[in-house]
Amino acid sequence: ESIMHYSYKEVSQIDRAVFDALRMRLEPERQRLARILIPPSESSINWYDTPESFVRLPYDTAYGALIDGAAAALLSHDPAAVVVCGIGGSHLGTAAVSQFLKSGQRPLIFADTVDTDLLNNIVASIRGYARAGRTVILLIISKSGATIETRANAALLYGLMEECYQSRAPELTRVIADYGAPII
Repeated sequence: ESIMHYSYKEVSQIDRAVFDALRMRLEPERQRLARILIPPSESSINWYDTPESFVRLPYDTAYGALIDGAAAALLSHDPAAVVVCGIGGSHLGTAAVSQFLKSGQRPLIFADTVDTDLLNNIVASIRGYARAGRTVILLIISKSGATIETRANAALLYGLMEECYQSRAPELTRVIADYGAPII
């Protein structure tokens, strides 16, 4: 059985006194980062209050269950297609996961630009599905809610969802953004 051993003297080119001084300066930050994995009932910090908090996601079964429930609620409508409205990372993350999964169960339509030809095609697709009695899900994704292209597309597409699905539009639409982000 092999055990890795670390020897400061063998690998470091920093004077030990300088190293110890830096380690002491960094200790409060090390302690703060160590608390990130402690659930809120055992910690004084909020569960997702720092940029580093993303490391908790694989361990957060309650949040996973919340996401699973939201997904199940949307899928219960048996959508013929899902329209993803967002640009940059908001679009690319979804596209990457979709490409990785290659599920092919339903088309993902990306409204990731204000190009009129693309938007006219998306509008025609949504109207076509609605005329055929098929459901479309609209996902609006924007971290800040301030991206002008996403806001413009969201307003257009949500208005179309209201036109096509009337009172069902809110239950067929989800906004994924920072809390309080102004989207539509």
